[in-house]
This record gives sequence, structure tokens and C-alpha cells, in this order.
Amino acid sequence: MSKVFRKKNNRGFTLIEVLVATTIFSMVVVMSATTFTSSSNVNKRISGSSLIQEKISVFLDQLLGEIRQAKYAYFDDDEDELTLVIPDPESPEITSKDTIKKYTVTKTDGNITGITVQKNAADPIGIDMSGIKLKKFEFSGNQVSNINGGSIKDYPFIKVTATFASSIDKTVSDYKIEQIMTLRNFKKFYDETIE
Repeated sequence: MSKVFRKKNNRGFTLIEVLVATTIFSMVVVMSATTFTSSSNVNKRISGSSLIQEKISVFLDQLLGEIRQAKYAYFDDDEDELTLVIPDPESPEITSKDTIKKYTVTKTDGNITGITVQKNAADPIGIDMSGIKLKKFEFSGNQVSNINGGSIKDYPFIKVTATFASSIDKTVSDYKIEQIMTLRNFKKFYDETIE
């Protein structure tokens, strides 16, 4: 029997093969890194935006609930302050049991720095707005106070106009709201002298 011996090819990769493989590998790494970075940025924007929406919606739900319960709501444009007089649900006709809440927009050098809430005569407490920058926060509407005896021509409402931004990520777009909130409890105290 004759054996055929073949010459073994012990040579490695050529320089060109190594360069082509390295180039392809580098392209895959760069494309993967680009995709990861862009998806990470999109995720960061979405989480920053949802943080704003979450915090603002919790705050507005609280404010909306209190405005609905109020029998009087009036604001001071100069002070950027909203005062709510909320009756005790057990005995709404007894004014000594009313809760007085004041929402105040705090400013430093003309820039809004936060919102505080004061219940009755207690010290004001700042509302948690960490991660959020308030660009605008205004109260307007058709207010009614116990100062004028509770009389008002039209149905009372409070309008909140606000613009919020992320203080963490500047690429997150601003979140704007305009919400009208009506006083539901005011119907019980509607004055007969309305013209």
C-alpha cells in the first residue's frame, strides 16, 4: 500500500486577512456602542420626562382635591399665593372647624424656587420638587372669598398655568399644563344675593 503524504500547510493568517477581520470587528463594536448610547439617551429622556409628569400629577391631584373640597378659594397675584378654606366634612357649617391652606410660589431674584403649603397657622412646608425646575406657576380664575360674603356672579374656579422642566437633564422637553379646577363645595354656600 502506498501512502500519499500531503504537505501540511502550517502557515497562519496573512496580514490582509487580519486587517479585514479587525475592520469588521471594529465596525460591529462601533455600531453596537452607537446603538447603546442613543438608546440610553432616549431612555434617560423618557425617565426624566416621566419623573416630571409623575411628581406634577401627584401634586396637582392633591391641589385639585383640595380645591374641589373648598368653599372659598382666592389668590393674590402680587404674592403668587392661593388660599383655600376647606370645611370640616363632619360639620361644614361650623366655620371654626375650617382648614385654611395657603399655596405660595416662592421666588428668589425673580426666579421660581419652589412651592410651599401652609396649613392653618403652621410653618410652611416645601413641596418635593426635586429633579424639577419650575419655569412658570400662576393662579388665575374666578375666585370667591368669605371676605365678600361668598357672593359671586359666575361659577367659581381656579386655573393653574405652569411650565416645568427637568433640572437633571436639559434635553428633556418642558412639561406645560393649564388646568381649571372648580369648587364643588361652594354650591352649598352660594349666596342668594348673586346678580
